[in-house]
Parts: sequence; C-alpha cells; structure tokens
Amino acid sequence: MAAKKKRVLESVLSQRTLKTDGFRLKLVFENSFWDGLEEIAEEMNCSVEELVQRMYRWGAGDDFVSEVRVYVLRHYWRKLIDAGVTDVHI
Repeated sequence: MAAKKKRVLESVLSQRTLKTDGFRLKLVFENSFWDGLEEIAEEMNCSVEELVQRMYRWGAGDDFVSEVRVYVLRHYWRKLIDAGVTDVHI
C-alpha cells in the first residue's frame, strides 16, 4: 500500500532546477503550481525562470516555496474577483 501511495505522490510533484542570480535553485511544486507559473509567465511575456528570478529578487524569505505558492494562488484569486465570481466551491 505504501508503494502505491508513494507513486501517486511522485506523479503529483515535480522538481525543477532554475538558475537565479548565479546559483541554482531547486524547487519542488505540485504540477498544478508549475502550470500556474507557466501561465503567469506567459501573461508577463517572460519564462518561468525569469518570473521566479523576479520573485526571488523581490525578497525571498525563509520559505520561498510557500511564497511562490501564495503568489500563484493570489494571482488566480484576483482573476476570479475581477471576473465577478463571488461564490467559489472546491
């Protein structure tokens, strides 16, 4: 049972190594967050690596991965608000 559960988790998480300010930054996110970062980067006419570099320069705290997740969630939350969505069910 544990091996099956581990395979499911592996398929959900992806690790990427991005270069920022001369060093490599290893980030692990759920695939949906990578998809969100790709979509946001496209909207901003930059690559995911450039977007992450910008966020890192804005002030990476102790938990940069969590900060990136919050950034992605806030981006989509603002889109919902701008679209007039007032009731969200998950």
